[in-house]
Parts: sequence; structure tokens; C-alpha cells
Amino acid sequence: MDAASAAFAGGRYVEAQRRFEEIASRGGSEAPAAALQAVEALRRQRGCPAAAPRYDDVHSRYPDTASGNEAAWQAGDCYRALGELSRARQSLEALLQVAEYRSRAEAALQELTAREEQVASANAKKAKAAAAPVPASPPAAAKAAAPRATVSE
Repeated sequence: MDAASAAFAGGRYVEAQRRFEEIASRGGSEAPAAALQAVEALRRQRGCPAAAPRYDDVHSRYPDTASGNEAAWQAGDCYRALGELSRARQSLEALLQVAEYRSRAEAALQELTAREEQVASANAKKAKAAAAPVPASPPAAAKAAAPRATVSE
């Protein structure tokens, strides 16, 4: 675990991810933390699009552990950043039963609800604008009767 941690601390995230994944694959008491750290290294390399589903995997494999709970929190954070609000909600709701995360999860869920309401309101305004009638152009006869400038020769 020391070599993997040193690689992570040194910014060698590809190496750190590989080493942490090797540790996690062996199982044992270090597996949950190593699995979480492997995803952290991946997130540093490729961001939330790559990391979010892997956080879900860690949470599923190691439920009711500190690493599994942190993975659910990080998944929620990534999904919020990606705009995948329903998936963020799912990750955060899983933490409502965990004393160490309850208040943070509640606050994050309140923020998420406010964001969902903003998105819904914006979508409703867009739909209303799209459904509004387009003003008709003036009739052709009115255009023909309009005075025209003439050029003298």
C-alpha cells in the first residue's frame, strides 16, 4: 500500500491506480481503501465521467464500510457535477442511514432539490417559449402598397 500511496502523492496516477487495483483484487482488510484510492487516481486522470460509475462499484462491493460510504459520497459529487441529478440523488440517499454522513447528505440533497427545481423551471420556460405563436409577417398587399424610393435618371 505504501508504494501505491507514494505514487498517488507523487502525481503518478496511472501507476497508483494500477497498484491500488492490485491490492484491492487480493482482498483482505486493505481492499476497500485500496479500491477507493484506485478510483481517486482514475478521477485525477480522467475526471468524473470515468470515475462516477467506478465509485458506484466500490460502494456496491464494500457497503457499510468507511470506504464504501466515501465512494457513495464521491459518486454523488461526480453525478452532481455531471448534471446527472437523479443518479446523484440515489448516491446521496444511500448515505442518509450513515451517521457520519447524514447531515452532509441532507444538505447536499436540499441543494440538489433546489437545482432540480431550477432546471424544471428553465425547461418549462423554454417549452412555453417554443409553444408561443410566431408573429405573422405583414400581408403582401400592405408591402406592395408601401411607398418605394425611386431613382431619377
